[in-house]
Amino acid sequence: MRQGQDHAKQQVSLIISDKIKMGGIGSGRGSRRKAWRSKTIKTERFPSLDVTEVIKSSKTTLKNTFQFKNIELIVGESAIALKSLEGKPLQAGSINISSMPCHYGGFRYFVCCPYCEKRVRTLYLYNMIFACRHCFKMCYWSQYHTLFYRLLLKRKIVGDKIINDEWTKPKWMRQRTFKRLRSEYFDLDEKIEIAHFFSLRSIRQVDKLFEIHGCAISAAEAWGAEYLQNQARCF
Repeated sequence: MRQGQDHAKQQVSLIISDKIKMGGIGSGRGSRRKAWRSKTIKTERFPSLDVTEVIKSSKTTLKNTFQFKNIELIVGESAIALKSLEGKPLQAGSINISSMPCHYGGFRYFVCCPYCEKRVRTLYLYNMIFACRHCFKMCYWSQYHTLFYRLLLKRKIVGDKIINDEWTKPKWMRQRTFKRLRSEYFDLDEKIEIAHFFSLRSIRQVDKLFEIHGCAISAAEAWGAEYLQNQARCF
């Protein structure tokens, strides 16, 4: 088992070595943080299989054979058999199924990674290897979003709830809920301006400036006044 896990990690290390070659992604002048981000493997780059959905489909439709890319999945009672449709050898021939009883009846299904034996829901496929993101040393793309992008995303979510119109209340929405969402939308707008103006990376710093000044213009004016005072002291 340990040998198979090392082989899977060795396969993924080949991707990393290809990415950090001279002239590749992350090379050249730039911040070390950005270069490190570019060399990290994201889960969105590889095909992922939600094995729990396959198990649920087999229970409801009484169908035990599924196809994912060029691999055939044969769902059994305690394991999922893997078979290559192209005749290529697979590193793991089967995946063990694990279940956990729910409080209100039924079961929640998981699978055990063939290499580290962790209980997971999603497996990733690379070079005929099925493994979890921990074995492949992957990360989610959302883990490396900047603060500015996170605030924009949060404002978009709030804007979608009020149909991106902060003055017209959507039908069937309570007036109190609409006022709360509209106030949150305006606050996020000011926080985005503060984060962009001061180039902040911490949400705590943005919240602190917003609590003190209330808006981006006041924060910028206070910063300008403090800057002029410091310049006057120097002279």
